[in-house]
Amino acid sequence: LTLYKSYGYLGGVLYLQLYIWIIFPQIFTTLQLLFGGDSQVLDSQENLNAFRSLLFVVAPIGYIYIFAAWNGFTSLTDLTIAWRLLWVGPWLFMNTKTSSPLEKSAALVIASLDVGLPVLCIFTCWNTAIGIPRRLIEHFSNSPIYKSRELLMWIGRIGFVFVLLISLDVLLVDKQTYLQSFIVSVVGCYYMFYDWLAKSKEPRALYFTAFVELVLIAHIFIDLYFFKYTAAVKMEAVLALTIISTLLHLYTVCWDYFVNIQGMSYSMWSGIICFIVAVISTIWTLFMPFFHEKAQEISPNQHRFDLMFGFFVFLVCSLMDLVKVKTPFHAGCNAWFLPLALLWYSSEVKMMINNNFGSPYHPSWIVRNITTEKYSGNFVADLTNSFITVMTSVVGATYGAVIILLYLEPKGWTWLTWNGMLLIAVSAIYMLAFGSGIASFTEDGFPPAIPVLFPLDGKDLLGAIESHVRDLIIGMISIIAGISLNTIAKNSTQPMVYLIALSWIFLIVPKIFLSFTDVELV
Repeated sequence: LTLYKSYGYLGGVLYLQLYIWIIFPQIFTTLQLLFGGDSQVLDSQENLNAFRSLLFVVAPIGYIYIFAAWNGFTSLTDLTIAWRLLWVGPWLFMNTKTSSPLEKSAALVIASLDVGLPVLCIFTCWNTAIGIPRRLIEHFSNSPIYKSRELLMWIGRIGFVFVLLISLDVLLVDKQTYLQSFIVSVVGCYYMFYDWLAKSKEPRALYFTAFVELVLIAHIFIDLYFFKYTAAVKMEAVLALTIISTLLHLYTVCWDYFVNIQGMSYSMWSGIICFIVAVISTIWTLFMPFFHEKAQEISPNQHRFDLMFGFFVFLVCSLMDLVKVKTPFHAGCNAWFLPLALLWYSSEVKMMINNNFGSPYHPSWIVRNITTEKYSGNFVADLTNSFITVMTSVVGATYGAVIILLYLEPKGWTWLTWNGMLLIAVSAIYMLAFGSGIASFTEDGFPPAIPVLFPLDGKDLLGAIESHVRDLIIGMISIIAGISLNTIAKNSTQPMVYLIALSWIFLIVPKIFLSFTDVELV
């Protein structure tokens, strides 16, 4: 077993020294000569960039090998041997048999590290290596001990399938360039590692997971924008998946610790996340003078929306504290999802604004000449922005409203709170019907759109948005007033009926007369 562990250290060192190869690629070409290769293969800048891209994705795997050996995680060392033989090896072979110009000499150099070492390990540590299948089966039969680990398990499995499909697409469909599909396929090793970590009961694994996730994001980013990886759209998709999965996992780790273990209330949890979003949004707005002209115009409105929607999320999660006794599952799902959606959505929109991208879910941008395009022209940006917008404003907000309307018992001034949530829900439905509908996520029409039922022209659309903002403010004031007055004026509810009636007048009348009045641009 000691010798078996030594192979883990050796693999880690071999992988980490690939950073040196990135700086001095001549080492690789020299090794190629030993197998009869061409010493000039990396003279092409495109091939050199591809080679460095591969090494930059592969090198951090060395941390995983050393982590396994240092902590005595035999099943993780088993997994590293399995993926080199059953995943890396076949992809390396396929890259030599397709139109990808990967020479056999180069493949042999890579295989001597990726495949040769585990084969040597099996032969020299046969008594330990023969137990690899049994130990892996035992490990992956474990159940995740926390929700965050369960989420990581699904991230690992879904991510692996995603990388497999992208790798096949690059291998079989795209015009091949040097090492192209092999670079993508290597990312699959990380997702297999995430699946292993999800089944581990070691607390040390948690911190190392975060480290690996952040390192992988940084390395893929550098591959794309410094080494100019050629199948950029495909690797951008992998990068987006990695960023989103990391956000989901780390967010849920914190949720597990503070809410599930420490017993933090939903209102406190959402308040912390909303405060973080507010700080980020404020800092972003302070840099407004350095933005392009159109971004300077829209950023104050986006900052206002971040603050307002953040406050709405806080109110909804606070109400979930009141109904969680009746429906713990739905209350927990809302309190987990809405702050996460706020954090993701706020970041996504800032990226769209700074890059001057269009969005089908912000039709006012075109009306106000912020952008001339409905979509960004970037498939990944369109997909992720549209997805989180729908999940936040359509699915998440509606789900939260339905749970509150079903489980919050309206009595006394609580009727005002209940009515405030109903106001916001009705106003949101109005905006879907008259404002944006549910557009296709991407420019090529995927998935099919649910069109606007009653389209408004530019002037009336801006008026509808302004009216919707007022509705949100009135609804949130109603929610706060209902909770507060139910405590301080419990026995004096007579004005409540008039307040509820007045709120509906403010909701309905502006929408009826919207097309017949002058509208101030927002």
